[in-house]
Amino acid sequence: MGSIGFWYFEKLLTFRILYLILLAIILIWQLLLSSSFAGIYLSYFVTFWVLINLYFTVNIPIGSQLFFAFALILNGVHLYFLRSYQNFWPNALLFILIFSEIYMALSFWPADPISKAMILLLFFYSFWEAVELNQNHSFNLIWQPLVVVGILFFLTIATTSWYTF
Repeated sequence: MGSIGFWYFEKLLTFRILYLILLAIILIWQLLLSSSFAGIYLSYFVTFWVLINLYFTVNIPIGSQLFFAFALILNGVHLYFLRSYQNFWPNALLFILIFSEIYMALSFWPADPISKAMILLLFFYSFWEAVELNQNHSFNLIWQPLVVVGILFFLTIATTSWYTF
């Protein structure tokens, strides 16, 4: 759904070409390094972007979008990230609560959909990295994903095009 929606909503040829190049690089990287989650993160980013665009163009209710996003995210997280994790459901319920709050706040934020999707992806990445580090008993390394998230969040906010009324 994400890639098809990207091709439908994105009109600039430059971004379409960049998306194909990025997709090819990630697929090659995924084949060489099977433990990489870059393809999963790209698919979630594009899916978040499409869901936000559907809200603004087709006026699909936010509740329907949240339900679809939760089903997609929990399926992917359960299959790829936490196969042998015993406390999956308490963390998943906490994730759903926090994610829905962030999604609802961002849906009324006067910014472009790409920045909103990037912020949702950064939350997704930081939350499940923290859960995975806690599972591996190496939570003292939480600063590494948080530094990456902080830098990307700052770059996202600095380069966002804000809508004025």
